[in-house]
Amino acid sequence: MRGECEYLACIKLTMSTIETLAYLEYGDVPNNFQQFLNAYFETIYDKNLWNNNAIITPQELWELRNAIIHTSTIISRKVKNQQTLPITIFFNISEKELYQQCPQTSVIDKIMDFDYFMTNALINAISLWIKSYDNPEKTSTLIGRCEHIMLNDNFSL
Repeated sequence: MRGECEYLACIKLTMSTIETLAYLEYGDVPNNFQQFLNAYFETIYDKNLWNNNAIITPQELWELRNAIIHTSTIISRKVKNQQTLPITIFFNISEKELYQQCPQTSVIDKIMDFDYFMTNALINAISLWIKSYDNPEKTSTLIGRCEHIMLNDNFSL
């Protein structure tokens, strides 16, 4: 049980980090999470062999974020209403083990290798995002948004 709680905390913190970076990049605007994913993340492939190398879209990751943050499950309202596919998350598993655990009947789920997401996709996205701040005007906007986060009256150290 302890390991599962640690994984859940890791996923929640990762989604929160992406959301904070999206706010810093775009401000408080609708779909900033998806905009950030589109701008800075490489394509994230579905690891479900039977889904023919489908991609995991920013909208699907947003729904995963909603479910994880609000209910600690992978079932958001849109997944429950069959408006989007669920994403099953695996940690530290080989491809062979993955396919042994996911029979062909699992075609409805998309599968995300969270180790890869953390160690490659997220790090690469943050690196690209940081490099985009060579522009002094953009840096000024970032500083203003950072000050808003840190100086918010509801936040105290």
